[in-house]
This record gives sequence, structure tokens and C-alpha cells, in this order.
Amino acid sequence: MHMVVYERDKLYEEVWAEPVMKVAERYGVSGVGLAKTCRKLNVPLPPRGYWAKIKAGKTPRRSAPDGRIVATIADYGIVRELIADLVADEVGATVPATVVETVCAVVALAGKHKDGVNYLQLGERLGLDKSTASRRAKVAIAGGYLANLEEKKSKPARLVPGDPLPSEVVILPTVETLTSAVMHRDGGQSDHSDHQPTASPADKCSAEDLRRMFT
Repeated sequence: MHMVVYERDKLYEEVWAEPVMKVAERYGVSGVGLAKTCRKLNVPLPPRGYWAKIKAGKTPRRSAPDGRIVATIADYGIVRELIADLVADEVGATVPATVVETVCAVVALAGKHKDGVNYLQLGERLGLDKSTASRRAKVAIAGGYLANLEEKKSKPARLVPGDPLPSEVVILPTVETLTSAVMHRDGGQSDHSDHQPTASPADKCSAEDLRRMFT
């Protein structure tokens, strides 16, 4: 009788690359038998519906050999958007994207409003309500990137550009950078992330705006 020898790490990769039945055929055993072997070797198997999601073009999460859930690049992209500004601000390496966007808007409006930009005008430029624009501007003012020429609180703000924005240093790699690294590692294969890259806030600025901001 031929004895089948299983390598745990290899078996793990195989059962997550193809359905158990196909893998079992190569080993000359039944699907049920291979599933039992996986359980004995503590090899996690794809959950019910996993291959249907793959067929539908989705990227379901997979379990690592030790049972942990392996995040996809799409997961990373979502988390990065939530914490990138917080991380960058904490280490002092870069200016939060919301501040860049706010300063950029004031720079763009400054030519038309020589006496300064008020919160309503800023909000209209950013597509935000006045209160949200005000909060953003105050953060930029605290960082020295904007200044309010109006000293009386009862009157509309008169925002003008302040200190130049520093060149941005990316602490957390972008989704595009991470995808490229994974593809290079896997010989051109990615995890087929469905995350769509978002434009940088600075992409909304004109070349002249950027020249004034980063000089």
C-alpha cells in the first residue's frame, strides 16, 4: 500500500489555492480523507462559500496556518485611510492630509480674496459645511500653516497662508506601493485587491498652488 506523506506548509498552500477535492485527487485520496488529515495537522481549511466568492471576483480573507485571519491589501487600504494621518501626526513626520487639503484651498482662494478667506468660502471650496471648514482651519492655524488676520471673534475669519508645508514623508506605504511589492514577491501575482486608490488631496491643487505650498 502506497503511503502518502504530507508536508504541513505545502498542504496549507495547496488547500487555499484550490478546492480540497482537486487537491485530494493529486494525493490519490478522498476529499473527506484529506479534510481529516488537515484537521490532524492543524491546517485551516477555507470556510463554506470561499470558492464561490473567488469565482465571483471577490477577495475573501484566508486563515494563516496558525489560525489567524490574513488581511488583504483592501483591508490595509481601509485601515490606512483611517489611521495614516494619526500616525504621521504622532511621529511628526508629515502634515495630515486634511490639513494639506485645507491649506491648499486657502492658497487657491487667496488670489480672489486679498483680505483673507472666511470659513464659508473655505467650506464651499472643500465641499464642506461652515462648521467643519472652521474646525479644519483651526487645526491648520495651530500648526502654523494658516493664519487668521481677523482678531475680533465676532467678525468673519480672514484666513491667509502661513508657514510653507514641509515635503511629505510617507510613514505607512500606499496601497499602490504595497501592491507592487506583493506582485514583485509573487512574481507578478497580486492578491487582486478590490481597493480603488484615492487621489491625494494635493491632486486638487494647481501647479502654482503646489509651488507656493512646498517652497
